[in-house]
Amino acid sequence: MNDVYNVLDRLDVEELYRRSGKTRYGYVEPYEEAWVMFEDALAPYIDEMKKYRKLDMLIVAKNYCIGIIGGIKKFEKDSFSEFTEWIVDAPGEKIETIFEEWKKGNVSEKDVAEVLKIMKL
Repeated sequence: MNDVYNVLDRLDVEELYRRSGKTRYGYVEPYEEAWVMFEDALAPYIDEMKKYRKLDMLIVAKNYCIGIIGGIKKFEKDSFSEFTEWIVDAPGEKIETIFEEWKKGNVSEKDVAEVLKIMKL
């Protein structure tokens, strides 16, 4: 959870400004680029969760899912980063996407309830 939070909290709004706006190839919307940066930061964690799910390491995959969700929620709640202003809806939507991805595994109703409880905290 703390790893995810730290990675998200280090997303730099100045880097967002450098990567968006007018370019020689057109215009890059800052909100769209912020989503790209947010998703890129989470991608290694999601890939790891998928790896554990595919290896039938269901408890590890569930714990990874819970950790990712917890890190995103902590970022959404506790971060003072200016970057959060550019991704207001991203955390909630990404949490839902991660949950749905995790559920593609052979998960029990008890595990689903446990993760849903974390999502609602």
